[in-house]
Amino acid sequence: MLRELPLFLVVGFCALAFLGESRNHGKTSPALWIVTLWVMRCASRGLDQWNPSQVDEAAAIYDQLFLFVVAGLGFAVVGRRWPRAAVVLRRNLPILVFYGYIALSITWSPIMLDSSKRLLRAFGDLAMVLIVLTEINPFEAMLTVLWRTALLLIPVSVVLVKCYGLIGSMYESDLKLSWIGVTTQKNCLGQLCLLAVIVFFFKIIRTMRRRKFAVWQIPMNLPFETICLGMTLYLLNGDGGNRSATSIIALALAIGLLYLLEKLRSRPRVVPRVLLILASVLGLFNLTAGFFFDRSLSDLVVESQGRDSTLTGRTALWADILSVANHPIVGSGYMAFWTPSMMAYLKSFPGESWGPGEAHNGYLETYINLGWIGVILLILLIVHALRGSSRMLLHDFDYGRFRLILLLTVLLQNYTEAGFPRATNIVWISFLLVALDPYISRPRIAREAPSTKREPFVNREQMFPA
Repeated sequence: MLRELPLFLVVGFCALAFLGESRNHGKTSPALWIVTLWVMRCASRGLDQWNPSQVDEAAAIYDQLFLFVVAGLGFAVVGRRWPRAAVVLRRNLPILVFYGYIALSITWSPIMLDSSKRLLRAFGDLAMVLIVLTEINPFEAMLTVLWRTALLLIPVSVVLVKCYGLIGSMYESDLKLSWIGVTTQKNCLGQLCLLAVIVFFFKIIRTMRRRKFAVWQIPMNLPFETICLGMTLYLLNGDGGNRSATSIIALALAIGLLYLLEKLRSRPRVVPRVLLILASVLGLFNLTAGFFFDRSLSDLVVESQGRDSTLTGRTALWADILSVANHPIVGSGYMAFWTPSMMAYLKSFPGESWGPGEAHNGYLETYINLGWIGVILLILLIVHALRGSSRMLLHDFDYGRFRLILLLTVLLQNYTEAGFPRATNIVWISFLLVALDPYISRPRIAREAPSTKREPFVNREQMFPA
C-alpha cells in the first residue's frame, strides 16, 4: 500500500488542479479533452511499451484501438466544424500539399500496410490540430491542452523515476542509467519537459499580467504551476549527468527569445528584422569561431553540455544513412525507410551495434522517407509558419510570441532529434499547432436597411449660390 501512495498523491494533486481549472469554464469547449488524450499519448508511450521485460502484443492491439477511437472522435468533431476547418485549411495550403504528398507516397512504400496505419495516425494529428485552431479562442485552447498534458505527465514521471525505477528509467547503450518517466527514452522526456517549461512560463506570465501581482506572489496565486515547473526542471536535469542536451540548449534559446520579444512588445514590426540580424550574426560567428577557438560555435555549445563534436555519434549515423538512401527524389515512402531489414543492415555497420531506429535528425528523416520533394515541401511549410507567426505579432502579440518561440525551438530540436514528420510524436504535433494559422472569425458588417424617412427639402440655390 505504501508503494502505491505516491501515485495516489499524484492523482489527488492532478484532480485538484483540474478542478481549479473551472475558472476557464466557457473559454474552451469539451472537445479539447479529446485533443488532450491524443497529445498525452503523443508525449508518453504506447500501451505495449509499459512492460520493460517484454512486448505485449495484446496491449499493442489495445493501443491501436485507443488511437483509432480517439482519432475517430476527432474526425467527427472536425466534421461538425467543417465550415471553420475548411477556412483554416484554405489559409494553410502548404499543409494540404504536404499531407497530400504523404498520402501519395504510400503507393511506392515497400511496407504499404504499416505506412497506411501511420498515415491514419498522421491525419489524426492534423484533426486534433484543426479542433484547437477552430476554437473561439485558439491560443487559450492550445495552452489548455498543453497545460493539461504537462500537469498530468510531469508529476507521474517524477513518481516513476523515483519510486518505480524499472519503468521510469532505462540503461543506455553505454550502460548509463537515464530517466525516461512516462516516455520511451531520455530525449523524449527532454522534449516533454521543454514543452512543459514553455507552457508553464507563458501561463504564469499571462496570469501575472491579468491579475497584476508581483513575482514573489507566484507560488500563492499559481501553486500547481509552480510545483510542476520545479518538477519539470528537476526532470530536465536528469540524474545530473545523462540528460537531454538538446532540450537544455533549446530551453536556453526559448528563454532568451522570451526576454527579447518582451522588450520588443511595443514594436512588433521590427521583430522579424531583429531575429534575422541575430541569426546572421550567429551564423557569421559560427563560421569564424574556428580561427579563434579551433572549433565552431556549435561545437562549443555542444561541448558545454558534456558532449563531443560528433553529437554522440550522430554524425557517423547520418553518413551511414545517406550511404544507403537509394531514393533521393521521392524517398522510400512515408515512414517506410526503417524496415526490419534496413535496421538490421545498419546495425551491422561499425559503431551502429545499438540498432538505430531513427535518423536523429528531423530533416534527414524527412529526406529518407519523402525525398527531396518532401524536404522542399517541409521548407515551404516552415516558411509559411514563420510568416504566420510574424504577422500574428501585430494582432495578438502573446499568441504570436508563443508560436514563434515554440516554432524556433522545434526547428532546433530537429537538428539532433527526429520529430519531422513522425506521426503521434510530441515534437511534430507541437510544430503543427504553431505552424498553422488559426480560424479567426471576423464580425459581419451590418448593412443598414434603406430608410423610409423622407429627407427635408433643401434649397440648393441657397447652399450653392451662383
